[in-house]
Amino acid sequence: MTPADTDALPLLREDLAVYPGPSGAGGVPSWTLHDPLGNRFLRIGWLEFEFLQRWRLGSAAAVLAAINAETTLRASAEQLTGFVRFLGAQQLLQLASPAASHAFHERRERERHTLWQWLLHHYLFIRIPLLQPQRLLDAALPWVGGLYRRGWLWLLLALAGGGALLILRHWERFTHEFPFDFTLQGALAAGACIGLSKLLHEFGHAFTAARYGCRVPAMGVALIVFWPVFWTDVTEAWKLRERRPRLAIGSAGVVVELALATLATWAWVLLPDGALRNGAHLLAGSAWLLTLAINLNPFMRFDGYYLLSDLLDEPNLQARAFALGRWRLREWLFQLGEPRPEQLPPARERLLTTWAWGTWIYRLLLFTGIALAVYHLFFKLLGLLLFAVEIGWFIVRPIVSELRAWREHPRLQHWRAWRVPLALLALLGAVLLLPWQTHISAPAVWLAPADSVLYVEQPARLQQRHVQANMQVDAGDVLFSLASPDLEHTIATLSAQRAVLLQALGRRGFDAELNERRSIDWQELLRISTELDGALASRERLTIRAPFAGRIVDLDESLRPGDWLGRGEALATLVAAGSGRIITYVEETDLGRIHLDAPARFYVAGHAGAIAAQVVRIEAGAAARIPELALASIRGGDIASRDDGNGAAQPVEARYRVELQPDAAATRPTPPPGGEIAIAAGREAPWQRLWRQLGGALIRESGW
Repeated sequence: MTPADTDALPLLREDLAVYPGPSGAGGVPSWTLHDPLGNRFLRIGWLEFEFLQRWRLGSAAAVLAAINAETTLRASAEQLTGFVRFLGAQQLLQLASPAASHAFHERRERERHTLWQWLLHHYLFIRIPLLQPQRLLDAALPWVGGLYRRGWLWLLLALAGGGALLILRHWERFTHEFPFDFTLQGALAAGACIGLSKLLHEFGHAFTAARYGCRVPAMGVALIVFWPVFWTDVTEAWKLRERRPRLAIGSAGVVVELALATLATWAWVLLPDGALRNGAHLLAGSAWLLTLAINLNPFMRFDGYYLLSDLLDEPNLQARAFALGRWRLREWLFQLGEPRPEQLPPARERLLTTWAWGTWIYRLLLFTGIALAVYHLFFKLLGLLLFAVEIGWFIVRPIVSELRAWREHPRLQHWRAWRVPLALLALLGAVLLLPWQTHISAPAVWLAPADSVLYVEQPARLQQRHVQANMQVDAGDVLFSLASPDLEHTIATLSAQRAVLLQALGRRGFDAELNERRSIDWQELLRISTELDGALASRERLTIRAPFAGRIVDLDESLRPGDWLGRGEALATLVAAGSGRIITYVEETDLGRIHLDAPARFYVAGHAGAIAAQVVRIEAGAAARIPELALASIRGGDIASRDDGNGAAQPVEARYRVELQPDAAATRPTPPPGGEIAIAAGREAPWQRLWRQLGGALIRESGW
């Protein structure tokens, strides 16, 4: 029922409540309308509040006359009609007439879904309430209230900063020495740490909401693509007028996880090796990752989104920003000249538009990744079905909906309006269809013909260093002279014992006892002679010589005569003369485009210019391992690989090893430099490569 139908206003539901809201731009007041039945909060403006204040007058004419007489506002019948329609759409009116009841039931029937429709709409996110925590929160709040003092926050920030510095200082160890493998035990440990972190996160929201007088009706588990996560209903935070309490409630979970990550980081640093330290390492890694990469992400409807909405004081941020983003996109493509969805300051409008476009791009990549994940997680038929649902519902459907809106727009019925989109489409077609690609690019590493690390075999003292950095040496040149007093003492002792035994064995007589000992003395002489020969060989190796001709690199310039060196301590690296080889691994789809003697350019990372090279070898079979670990992703390289369990890198996709000969005049930097190789190949259009990749994927996945 609307004022257009009759002068009488429909009845409002009696359980509705109105709270003062925050002031908008320019000090414009707002109010929050609470629907207890659906636990929803709706922001309304000054005019709508005045409508509700005078709703008891019963008729549209009386309400409009009172507002125009008692306030500075000028209300119209169209505005009141629109507000009544809004209340009806939000189901905030009483069903006081047969017509209203009939309309309500028709709407419910349209919204009713079959089981398959419900699964189609909700399989990505299913919420399961488990607990009504209000009594628990009220009882425990006095015990945790002291944690909300400002001093604790400053202490946490100081410890978090120190923990972050410790992680950066031990970054390689922190990232590469996680205390579990991808085993059942490791998966259970990771799940327990993530579960503890998220549980404390949700109780942080709940306790903070209860502290500001908000009711927390439910806590439970949500299934995000069948992955369980905890959730807490703190919707009542919207009834708070001040922005600061809402920000505190929204950030409480992040603060709790930050505290957990900080304590776990310090425990990982301070505890000795063992199970507790491993657990702290795992807990720290999962808490930091969840806090920084997921919870603070503003492009998804997690804590980061609501914090951004409160910081900007922009309610319904997503809907309003998306409307601005669509309007700006249409204006950019078609110059329609339509009015903005709402009037905002230019800087705020640019911010919301940028956020909307960024969110679209992020969610396009995210939903594509989720589609691929669900395809591989389930058996083929179900995985294919879920992949199609994910791509169709979350990617294709919004795009088709927007294209349909363009087609039906009255100003876009003539082809001239499509000049900009057609030009962009032609440009995209040229990029995809024209054969402009003439090179194959791949990560590569430049290896020397041979290199050898010179190290100390046993504890010794440096007597003399005969070389300098970058010095050219010949095979057999003395590089370092070392001495070991312990070894010299051992040689002297063994030599003396050998001399005594030789003297004893040289005696000849008729003493029966001496003759019986001769066999024992011969065995002892053999043992001592063997040990003496080994000691003399060890002393010889203390004089370190060049195994081949080359250049000295990685020399520790601080070495001085008299310095003591430990076993296994590296002294320098000897790099053989020559230009060496450049090694790369190309994808299977690129293998047919390259040939022997093809020219190439090697771009060394961190160096200007490029090095000329030539293909000298192409492996016929796919590489089972990548010995050059600098290229593998498990060691920070660009080729996707996995650890085979023995420390070797196994490529995820088929890669073929290619060797190239660099220009003989080129000087190879040290250590072995990585970079990018560009190999000359036949001309190819991007669509041809995409077609081959698609065909290869279909062939690989066609087996059931």
